[in-house]
Amino acid sequence: RALDARVLALELHQEPLRALPLLKNSFYLETATPEKALALAETLVRRGWASRAATDRLLPVEPLAPNPNAPDDPLYPLQWHLNNTQQWPGYLNMMTPDADIRADEAWLLEAGTRETIIAVLDSGTQINHDDFQGDGKIVAPYDFVDMDENPTPPAGNDIDQHGTATAGLAAAEGYNGEGVMGVCPGCAIMPVRLFDSYSNDYALLESVTIDAFAYVVSHGAAVATNSWGLGNWTYTSPFVADAIGQAAEQGRNGKG
Repeated sequence: RALDARVLALELHQEPLRALPLLKNSFYLETATPEKALALAETLVRRGWASRAATDRLLPVEPLAPNPNAPDDPLYPLQWHLNNTQQWPGYLNMMTPDADIRADEAWLLEAGTRETIIAVLDSGTQINHDDFQGDGKIVAPYDFVDMDENPTPPAGNDIDQHGTATAGLAAAEGYNGEGVMGVCPGCAIMPVRLFDSYSNDYALLESVTIDAFAYVVSHGAAVATNSWGLGNWTYTSPFVADAIGQAAEQGRNGKG
């Protein structure tokens, strides 16, 4: 139960006393010896002054070992954002070793599975790309420009390949001897083409945006990456904003 900090300190003859950050009604008391700390914790709970009490212990930490299964993707050594070893010649003064997302250490714990679907809402994604192959890699692709299930831009249209790059950053297949390594190489990708540069001049209907977010939620996306914005517009549709909010709440079968 909550007690006035000064009253508690006087009653226990313990100083100093300070509140613990982030933890409501939780305090830190300092004792002369570990034995006194154990006795104090027992006293606090026994007298009903605290619902729980514990000593401040040293927690054993075991550094993660280097990943023995280094990716064999040929462009992985250049992906400094995953593992920064100052590998870009000519940019050494601009690169800080280990200033990265520590992906190789994360992969020791989890590299993703097909159960996690990443929706890529963008201008176009080349779904036959070598780094997007494998059983269950591409899930429920859709093109809201041509209204079909192939979000790959037309042949010769290199401008609208932005989704290919963002999908690759997120989840390019790993350990396949091809191209790059995605942050979540084992995850599935749901490519959704929202707009193109030719027919719509990089503009999209609000209703299409709403439909797209409803689509990715209803088709099981756990994550939606949106590497696009409204340019210099100051107006944001309340309907689009509500659709994005609802998608964030209803996604993953209501888990958000």
